[in-house]
Amino acid sequence: MSERKNEERRTKNKGRGGRVPRPPSPDITRKGGGGPGESSPAPLFLVLCSLFFFAGCAGSPDQDSKYLLDLRLAADYYKRGKYEEAMRKYEDAIEKNPKGYGAIVGLACSDREWGLKKFEEAENLFLAKKVDLAKKEFDKAVAVHAAAQKLFQKAIQLKPEEMIAYRELGSFYYKRATSPWNFPYRLDDPKRQKERDLAIEYLGKVVKKEPDTMYAQRDLGLALFAAGKSSQGRVHLEIYLAKAAEGREFLRKNAPKSTPDQREEAEKRLRAIDEDLLKICDMLIMYLKELEEKQADAARTGATELADTLQTEILAVRNLLGKYRETREKKPEENKSG
Repeated sequence: MSERKNEERRTKNKGRGGRVPRPPSPDITRKGGGGPGESSPAPLFLVLCSLFFFAGCAGSPDQDSKYLLDLRLAADYYKRGKYEEAMRKYEDAIEKNPKGYGAIVGLACSDREWGLKKFEEAENLFLAKKVDLAKKEFDKAVAVHAAAQKLFQKAIQLKPEEMIAYRELGSFYYKRATSPWNFPYRLDDPKRQKERDLAIEYLGKVVKKEPDTMYAQRDLGLALFAAGKSSQGRVHLEIYLAKAAEGREFLRKNAPKSTPDQREEAEKRLRAIDEDLLKICDMLIMYLKELEEKQADAARTGATELADTLQTEILAVRNLLGKYRETREKKPEENKSG
């Protein structure tokens, strides 16, 4: 049995103790900054597929056929949202190749998503007044997220020049920092800000080396908005929007559509982009309201220079919001060449 499985057995019934915190009210939840920090399934599945092909580079021990089969099966489970099954197959792959980068990152991603599901289940159980069961699910999530962090760091140590682990670790911290629930930390816990800053650090490394990584640009932009650095965040959300618009254009005009399956896949990907754009619009509206409140306070207290600076930023964010809405609402016929 692998070291990870032994560790899971030791930590299965361990937790931080105490009751599961009550989830926040809806208005506070929005203030907490949820939203599309959650990578849509399709893009992350492409990441996992790239890990599969990366594992098969010439001269690599990852070429073992059974190892590659485990990776393929695990990525397919992940695509279908079967994170626990994906975790098992990635564990099988790691037993065959303990230094397999693809398996390590894949397992960390699966741990991350499974842990988030467990946090949500804990909330629902608590609301149903099943406190003991809620605590068990909460403790499972805490343990598996601790394992995910170690796996991401191990992958970075194995291949420090490869950006996939940095990107997914940044996403891990962003999701935890902006969770709309009262976990992994309460909404007013400074640890949220610490993890948000870690998300900015890791995602910043990714976009500096690989600026075309659109979902890292998105998450970094939103993390900067959450940190009150909207002028910096706008830069990254502009880049993400441009790439999302390119993706939309390709899916409308050039994606293969000769079979029903191909048409369905193109429409599915298009819907995913549009849903993502809508979520970001919602986030921008929330941050606009916060900026407007700050600007009003500054004007009321006579802080004229600050009020003017905030007004300029408000106009810039409104302009960005308009671009997102325009891109999302663009009709298919507008994309057709004359």
